Amino acid sequence: MFHAGILSALRPDLLPPRSYSPQCPPAPDLFFKCERGIVGIEHTRLLSGLAENGFSERQVEQAREDMIQRAKAIHEDSAGYSVFVIATFLDNAKVIPGEFASELAGFVANNRPSSSETFISYASDGSKGHPPWLFAVTIWNAKADGVTTWSGSVCSETKRLERESVHELIAKKQRKIPAYREHCNELWLLMVADLWPASSNFHAPDEACNWSFEHEFDKVIVLCGRTQVLEF
Repeated sequence: MFHAGILSALRPDLLPPRSYSPQCPPAPDLFFKCERGIVGIEHTRLLSGLAENGFSERQVEQAREDMIQRAKAIHEDSAGYSVFVIATFLDNAKVIPGEFASELAGFVANNRPSSSETFISYASDGSKGHPPWLFAVTIWNAKADGVTTWSGSVCSETKRLERESVHELIAKKQRKIPAYREHCNELWLLMVADLWPASSNFHAPDEACNWSFEHEFDKVIVLCGRTQVLEF
């Protein structure tokens, strides 16, 4: 769930260098040893709220991911060869029915590039059979080992991080503090909004550096887009 490199690459001074074996839950997600003792880090992801039709943005993303994997299975069963595919969704394609998998699989099968080329189709190109709910489709061939991935992305704007969202997540995580304190000398809360998935794509406004929150963590850290680091 959390890779220490995300934080240490940005602010190596924040993380003590020696790792510590995780404890049995309920416990923080990550531990480090330092001269102050054991530091526990509880990791969570900032996600946007409700999307259209009552589904959260993350639920919509999961439905898209499931559809892409179904399309991959359909293609490989029928075509007999493997390719890499990146399907970029239009932001207004909020809900993707499962039957769209066959449409995507068919488009990929009809547009396999030559061995050394990459095929890219955009909705604006008017390519025959281009799924209207996709902004772009990129296809390239597998190497000799045949291991391939199909993945999705989305054209969307970076959302503004709101103070209330941070406040609500701190309050939610504070309920676990008494149990977590049994495992460590210091307890940090790390909130990540790192561009992907799109529901976790936030930019902190300039005034965020002046925000303050009442909490019982020793440190609350918010990472936005892997370039902004906020500490409370």
